[in-house]
Amino acid sequence: MEFKRFLFFTDSHITTSAPFRVGDPLQDIISKLEFVIEQANSYDALILIGGDVFDKSTIPYEAYTAVCEVFKKAKYTPIAIKGNHDQLFRCDDNDKKTTIYNAFKLGVLRELKSPMDVGSCILTPDKSLINREKPQILIYHGFLNVKDGKHTVYVDDLAGVTTPTLVLLGHDHVEYEPVTLGACTVHRIGSLFRNRRVETSDRNPKMLYISVEDGEFRTEVLEVPAKPATEVFRETVGKSDKLDESDYVALISELKRVNGEEVD
Repeated sequence: MEFKRFLFFTDSHITTSAPFRVGDPLQDIISKLEFVIEQANSYDALILIGGDVFDKSTIPYEAYTAVCEVFKKAKYTPIAIKGNHDQLFRCDDNDKKTTIYNAFKLGVLRELKSPMDVGSCILTPDKSLINREKPQILIYHGFLNVKDGKHTVYVDDLAGVTTPTLVLLGHDHVEYEPVTLGACTVHRIGSLFRNRRVETSDRNPKMLYISVEDGEFRTEVLEVPAKPATEVFRETVGKSDKLDESDYVALISELKRVNGEEVD
């Protein structure tokens, strides 16, 4: 079957609890997913997901079945890749123990494991891009030019490509303006699920509408209705709110201080 229209979102981080949020995070994300699927069906579009579908490698069965019912409403089975949160210890060998594996196995989602010809273009998960006879869409879970192991797309990965190419990145929860690198246009629309109280969480979640016309891509960033950040995130006070999550030494020291323990 040929597809000419697509809707892309990423990092839904489906979960039943989130320390920085109030209310029901599962119902919040289900509401967003229902909107995305309704829009995709109205556009006759195929849904593309950039990884971190789930917040953990496994989520409670009741939550999983509720989300499956939502995904099944899509006219076409959504195409997804795995993110680091979808995996157990970031290891492919553990895939059979994960929730996303079951979603793929039961046909709730379809995994993009190798290049797929969808008529108007090629979908690929392989960041080592090659030139093709058709336009291509790279779907990858990684930062742009920021080192994070395999979860990184470097500018050099995109060099030398003359085929019209859309690069759709997950992993980075921040929304950026598109970046054009030769024949490649990189889109980072940010996470669908706002799961941390940081400055970028104040934004409205987005999805990307894509159409292919005469061998060229046309794109439009669309907002996904969501509660204001002031109604979602818990008010917290203290130095620990300002700690960088990568500063583990400072974090441990702060936790000891709060608990009245002697700091080394």
